[in-house]
Amino acid sequence: MALLSNLSKIEGGTYRYIPEGMVEVNLLGALRMYDESPDPPRPESEYTHVSSLTKGACARAMALQHKYGLSAPEPVPSGMRILWAIGRCVEHHIRTALIAAYPKQAYGLWVCGCGEGYKEPYQGVAEDAYTKTCPHCGKVKRHYRELTLFDDEFGIAGNPDLLLLTPDGMLVIEIKSANAKGFAKAKDRMETTADYAGQVLMYRRILIRLGFKVCGETRVIYGRKEYMPFKQPYLEIPVMEEDFDYKAKLNMMEITAKSINDMRKAGYSVTDRLPCCESNGDCKVAKACSARAVCLSVGGS
Repeated sequence: MALLSNLSKIEGGTYRYIPEGMVEVNLLGALRMYDESPDPPRPESEYTHVSSLTKGACARAMALQHKYGLSAPEPVPSGMRILWAIGRCVEHHIRTALIAAYPKQAYGLWVCGCGEGYKEPYQGVAEDAYTKTCPHCGKVKRHYRELTLFDDEFGIAGNPDLLLLTPDGMLVIEIKSANAKGFAKAKDRMETTADYAGQVLMYRRILIRLGFKVCGETRVIYGRKEYMPFKQPYLEIPVMEEDFDYKAKLNMMEITAKSINDMRKAGYSVTDRLPCCESNGDCKVAKACSARAVCLSVGGS
């Protein structure tokens, strides 16, 4: 009613003229264009993100991308952004619920809603943050933001989804969404998956190197995207380094991060190919590499 009331105050109840520059409306076309637009590349950093390491980051590929300008991101298939948006909503819901359940233990950065307040976050637990007000707008700092962890030894950075303080130390939690098939696989322990396990366990390693007391295990929490009547929508999986071959995976991630760090310090000199890319034409890392064509035609440094 307020909107109608305001519109009625406009002379004639509508626009008397159409502003210049208006175009014909194509809603579906606009949605497809938005969906298929590539994400901007991450700004260059002296740190390699944990998520990049779990996906097969390669010092050679990064050097080639930097040298030949190959870092333009791939287009996103139409509709994928809807799935990603649903996943983010599921993950946000889980995190919000856990923070509400453990306000004395949920540890992170807290900001208010105003633009200026984002520059001055409070670091600590939720309950304490709720007593802090923004000096710019006076509102309580109750919006959660993930901490960014920096590991100078290997040049790794990462953002744990949630940290809970417990009697045994800091519990690292990674929150993921999954469709029914992925949820069933995780439930059957067929896969955690290894990428998610490597991610949450690497956050734990970084916290240890930063001097924090941490729990011996981490947790991966899954939320199912589809609603299924009478079915539990959540799944909690404890993950430890001793499980499967996670320790070897973490060690390889650190070796890769160090090689990337050394490559950056050497002015992005082109390194040798990964052994799997040299010997195996079916290598998944090579098939997904955006620098593959140039990599196979260029030698070392």
